[in-house]
Amino acid sequence: MIRLMSAAVIVAVAAHVFLGWMWSPLGAVLAGFLVEKRGPVAGALSLLLAWGALVGWSWVQAPAETQEMWRVVGAITGNLPPSVTVVATLTTAGLLGMTGGWLGAGLRHIQSPASE
Repeated sequence: MIRLMSAAVIVAVAAHVFLGWMWSPLGAVLAGFLVEKRGPVAGALSLLLAWGALVGWSWVQAPAETQEMWRVVGAITGNLPPSVTVVATLTTAGLLGMTGGWLGAGLRHIQSPASE
């Protein structure tokens, strides 16, 4: 299970970095496809870990600039606290990951339907 999730997180991070954030749910689709049960949970977890790692990496590499970006985004979205930006980002990751995991689980079911 850990290896499968690691592969999904790596795919999500690579897709995010090289293709853009909108491609990162490919890792969640992979997680949902590879995990036998609870595909949406696996997808959500994989994308939460991937985006969490990217947010953490950004903050470690440039803490002042990252915090300023959070502040500006919070200000643009209604003078919200900067922490809301991070929470909203991770919530979006969880929802996209859950959807991707659901898609991956569906693809797994299509590929190998249950014996009746």
